[in-house]
Amino acid sequence: MTGVQFALWTHATHMAQAAANTGVQTSRVLNGSAEAGNADTTAMLAQLSGNVLHDPRIAVTRTTTTATVQIAGKTTSILPLLPDLPVSVTVTAPCEQLP
Repeated sequence: MTGVQFALWTHATHMAQAAANTGVQTSRVLNGSAEAGNADTTAMLAQLSGNVLHDPRIAVTRTTTTATVQIAGKTTSILPLLPDLPVSVTVTAPCEQLP
């Protein structure tokens, strides 16, 4: 059961990573925005995670030089007496600039 629990946590982490990567790419493009990145991150997370990652919190920031997407949530514990396991992912990328 411990192996299955680890696999669920790993799967949830990978889904959060994929969603954060999508959101940061949307945010970092020329004329991109944090709002567009948040929308893409939310949509991707909904498509990928189903009910593996629950209570997700998404934060997207964009400055003139970088875009950052943070996702935090939990994956359900299947082991008795073990609390839900936290999942936290942060992706940062440079923003596109005109030469």
